[in-house]
Amino acid sequence: MQIKIPHFKYSTTTDSNNHALSIEADGELIHNSNNTDEFYKIFGYDQVLKNSGVLPEEFISKEYVKDNEFNYYFASLMTQR
Repeated sequence: MQIKIPHFKYSTTTDSNNHALSIEADGELIHNSNNTDEFYKIFGYDQVLKNSGVLPEEFISKEYVKDNEFNYYFASLMTQR
């Protein structure tokens, strides 16, 4: 049995009144939030990291990016916790 890993898309949208963060799997929205703290928390970014000065994007990059490719599969598993 072959397991198909879906194509994930992680995006942030910012305008003057709104900041939206989302994750899509094969074009289907699987997570969306206007609360940045809640959104980054699903990836394991917490108050301790925030207080230590680590930026959310730096944390995500270190934890999930390998060879310039975002590990959306592992990230999606984190969102299901």
